[in-house]
Order: sequence, then C-alpha cells, then structure tokens
Amino acid sequence: MSTPLTHDEQLIAQSRSGSQDAYAALVQRYQRVVYATAYRITGNPHDAEDVAQETFVRAYFALDRFSPIRGGFPAWLVRIATNLSLTRLRRRRETPTEADERLPDLGPGPAEAAERDETREAVRRAVGELPDRYQTVVLLRFVQDMSYDEIAEEMGIPRNTVATWLRRALGLLEKSLGAVGPPGAAPARSAGNDIVSQIRVVGRIGR
Repeated sequence: MSTPLTHDEQLIAQSRSGSQDAYAALVQRYQRVVYATAYRITGNPHDAEDVAQETFVRAYFALDRFSPIRGGFPAWLVRIATNLSLTRLRRRRETPTEADERLPDLGPGPAEAAERDETREAVRRAVGELPDRYQTVVLLRFVQDMSYDEIAEEMGIPRNTVATWLRRALGLLEKSLGAVGPPGAAPARSAGNDIVSQIRVVGRIGR
C-alpha cells in the first residue's frame, strides 16, 4: 500500500504537471521563510527580495530534481536561498562602492583578514560537503535560529531525529575542521562551540 502524499508533495506533483496555481500556493506558503533566510544573510531588504524571487524561479525549473528523501521542500528552498545569498555577498565584496573607497581602512590587517577569510571559507566549504539532510538542519538551526521543534515541523521528521542529525553533523565538522582558531587552544567541546559560532558568522556576513 502506497503512503499518502503530503500536501506539499501534492502541490509539487501538480506544479510538475503545469499547474501555476499549485506552485503559487507553494510560493505563498514559504515566501516568508525564504525571504527571512536571504535577509539574515545579506542584511539588505532589496537583496533579500531579489534572492527570494530568484529562489522560487530556480526551484520551479528544478522541480523534477527535488526529492523528499533528501529533506523537505522548505529545507530545499532554504539551501537554494542560502547559496544565492552567499553568492550575492561575494559579488558585493568584489565591487567596492565610492563610499567604501573614501573610508579609511580601520579593519584588521592583511594577515589577520586573510586568516579570518580562510577560516570562514573552510567552514562554508565543510558545511557544503555535509550530506544534504545534515546540511539542512545545520542551516536551519544555526543560520535561521530555528528551534528543534520548528526544524522538525519544517522537515517533517521527529524532533529526536533533528537532534541526532545535528550531533552527527557537528561531529563531522569537528573532524573536518578541528578547532577553529590557534592549534591546541581549545578542547573538543570548545572546538564544537567555535565551529557553531563560525557557522553563524558565515551565515550573517554583510549584516
């Protein structure tokens, strides 16, 4: 006996068949969380609106590749919005404004800035290499600041599963990254906390 489709799965199936009303319903349901994701990362309402719009356009043309086995539909949208937001931030940093050029450089020195950027890039890369389900719970928990219960509802999984996936994800990140900072400066628990803080920073660059 086949498992009944969830409401999202029904709307996705109808959208794949060409129903614009079905996809509009999905957009209306998740536009808030997509916008919030983009705004938290870009810190700019105009950029967040652009990212949200592009997220839904890209998701529409990629519906055939969406699989609920790899996480719920909202989690998939969050991943798309996060990637687009981070890309926009990188482009923004590569294009200084006139105001940026007039301001004196009061930031860290070249060596410190390079080390900071290298650390952030390592964290971003490590998170991106996690299995999709682990990557999703990490982003929802530490970038979206969602509670375990909220993540469980968004992804359609038990709360205990959220906790298990987060624990495993952080374990993989610790193995991949080690302590984020001077070698030998922190024990395993502090290293895990430092990785979490770096994930939050990566998700909020530009605010």
